[in-house]
Amino acid sequence: MAVSSTNVLEISVPFLPGKKQCLLSHMNSKAAGFRAVPLVACKSRMSVGALSGSVALAVFLARRHRKRLGSRKFARLAASRSSLNDRLSADDQDHDLLYVPVRDGDHTVTMKRFLDRDGLVRSVMQGRRAPPPVLLIHDGPGLPSRYLEPLSSRLRRPAGRACYMYDQLGCGLSKVALEPSGGFNLAESTRELRAVLLYLRNALGENEVHLLAHGFGGVIVMEALLKGLLTQPEGEWKLPKLSSVVLMGVPGSSEVADGEAKRLMSEATDVVGLDDAAQSFWFRHVCALRPQPACLADAYSQAGDGPAVNWRGFGALRGWDLKTNSGEADNAFTWQLRGPCVLKGWEIQRSEVAEFYRKTLSLFTASSSEGEPPPVLCIRGEHDFVTDACFDAWRGIADAAAELGDTLQRPYYQEQSIGGCGHNAHLELPEAAAAQIRLWLLDAEEPQTKHEDEAEEPPRNREEAASEDESSALEWVSGDNFRYQLLAREEARHQLRSWASQLSWNLQKNPAQKPGAWRSVGQGLPHNTAFAPSRKVRKLAEWARQLPATLPRAPVACGLNSTEAIAAIQKTLGRPACEGMPKVEEQCPRLALALMEGENAMQAIICVEADVQNPMLPLRIVGAAAAPDSPSQLCDDVIRQVEAMFAGAGHGC
Repeated sequence: MAVSSTNVLEISVPFLPGKKQCLLSHMNSKAAGFRAVPLVACKSRMSVGALSGSVALAVFLARRHRKRLGSRKFARLAASRSSLNDRLSADDQDHDLLYVPVRDGDHTVTMKRFLDRDGLVRSVMQGRRAPPPVLLIHDGPGLPSRYLEPLSSRLRRPAGRACYMYDQLGCGLSKVALEPSGGFNLAESTRELRAVLLYLRNALGENEVHLLAHGFGGVIVMEALLKGLLTQPEGEWKLPKLSSVVLMGVPGSSEVADGEAKRLMSEATDVVGLDDAAQSFWFRHVCALRPQPACLADAYSQAGDGPAVNWRGFGALRGWDLKTNSGEADNAFTWQLRGPCVLKGWEIQRSEVAEFYRKTLSLFTASSSEGEPPPVLCIRGEHDFVTDACFDAWRGIADAAAELGDTLQRPYYQEQSIGGCGHNAHLELPEAAAAQIRLWLLDAEEPQTKHEDEAEEPPRNREEAASEDESSALEWVSGDNFRYQLLAREEARHQLRSWASQLSWNLQKNPAQKPGAWRSVGQGLPHNTAFAPSRKVRKLAEWARQLPATLPRAPVACGLNSTEAIAAIQKTLGRPACEGMPKVEEQCPRLALALMEGENAMQAIICVEADVQNPMLPLRIVGAAAAPDSPSQLCDDVIRQVEAMFAGAGHGC
C-alpha cells in the first residue's frame, strides 16, 4: 500500500491471531517508533508521532500465537510420529547381534538375528520344523539395514520364521576406522555376502535360506549369483540352498537407473516447478510418509562416512543438486544427480541372465542334482524410481524358463507391483508388501513333486473341460439351490482363515488322518517336503489381501455356462465380456467366487485372477478351498465347473 512519503519501509505481519494483516510503516530513520495499523486504514497518511507501544503489543500477540500454534503442531506431529513408529517398529529391538568375519578375518560385519520365539514354540509343540529363514540385504551402498527391520517383523510371523540382516562393511554397525585392504567396491561386497552365507550354514546350521534384497542389495545378490559365488562350496565349507530370491526395486543397469531417475525428476519439475521438484520427487518416488519413519531417519543418520564416505548412494539415492545448465538461457538451473555414480558403467545383460538360467536349469532337470537355481520375484512400488524399464535384465529368467517349457516343475520368475508406493513400499504399505512376499515364500517352499498319498489326476486341457456333458458332470453343485456370489476382501479372508484354522484343529484331534508327508515333519524331515492340508487355504487367505474392498452382493451365477455370471465377472475384472460388453475403466484383477447353498451356507471359494498387463489373456484360477465338512471332491468339481463356464463362452481359464 503506497504512502506519500518517499522514504517508507513497509513490513507485513501475517501471523496476528484473529486480526487483519497489519502494516508497519517506518516514515524515516529518525522516527521515534512504529505503529501497527490495519491494512484497511493505510489509505490515509500515518502519524509519525505514533508511539511504539502498539507495535510492541502486536509483536507480543504474534509471538504468543506462533508459540501456541507451534506447540500444538509439534504435539500433533509428535503423536503421529509416535503412532507411526509404534506400528512399524514395535519389535525392532528384539534381536541378537552376531559378528561375521570377512576380508580374510581382518574385519567383521555385524548381523542381526530376529526370531519369532512364540512361533518357534508352536512349531516344536506341533512337531514341525520352522520354515527357512530370510536374509535381508539392504540398499545403498552405505545405507544400513535399520530401515528393513519393520519388514522382518512381518515376515517372521506367524510361521516362526527367522530373519537375518547385516550391515555392509563401512556403514551402520559395521563401520570401520580405516579403509580395509581392497577398498570398497562391488566385488568385495559380493565376497562379503558369500561369507555371510557360509556363516549361516556352517556356524548357525541354516541349510536353506531365502534372500530378500532391496536396491543395491539386489545388485550384490545377482552379481554374486551369476558368478557362482552363491552356489559353489568352499572346500569343507558348504553354502545353504537358496530357496528363492526377492528383488525389491533392483535395477539391472546403472545407466538405465540414472536415466529413469532423471526423467522422473524432469517430469516433477514440469508439474510442480523447479523449487519444489526435489521434495516432490522424494515423496512420490522414495517414501511418501510424513513425518519420515524413525527407522528410515536412523538409517540415513548411520550411513557410511569416514573411509566409506565415497562409497555411498546408488541411482536416485545419491541425492540431487541444483546446478547451472550452461548453454540454455531458458532453463538456467536444473536438478542433477549428486556426485559420480559409484557403479558407473555397471550392467547385467538380459542375455547373460537367460544363459545362466538356461544352463543351470538344463543341468538340474537332467540330473535332479542340487544345482537348482533359485526362483526370483521382482517387486516394486508403483511409483518407484526403479521403473519397469529397469527390470528388463531379470526377464532373462523368464526367457530361459519359456525355452525349457514343460520340463520345469515350477515358475522361476514373477513380477509384482504394490500400488501407490515408491521405493520403500515396505514402509508405506507394510502389511500389503509383507503379504505379497510371504505368499511368494510359501510358493517357493511348496513341494514340486506329487506325494505318495496324493491322488494323481490325469491332465486335461481347456477343450476337454468345455466339451464335458452337463448332465453327467458336476451334479453336486448344480440345481436351483446353488449359486455363486462375489466376495469382498475382508469377507473372503475371514472365511478362508476360519476354514484353515478348522482344518488344522481337526487334524490335531485326529492325528491318524494326517498325510504321511506331513506327519514325517515330526521325524525330522525337511520342512519343504511336508504337506499340510490347511496350508493351501492360508495361502489363499494371503492372496485375498488384494481383493476389492467392496463388491455387489447380488448373486452372479446360476447353473452351468451362465451368460449372466460371465458378464458380471468380466465386468468386475474390467475385461471385455461376452456379447460385446464394453470394457470398464476400473480394473480389479482378483476376484473370489463363493459357492452358496441356500441363503447363507458357503460351501467353497474359487480364486480367479486376470492379467492386468494383457487383459485379453485367459483368466487364471489361482486355487479353490472348500468348507471342512464338505465332500472331498467339491474343490475339483467347482474348478471344473468354472473352467467349463468360461471355456464355453470363449474366455478360458
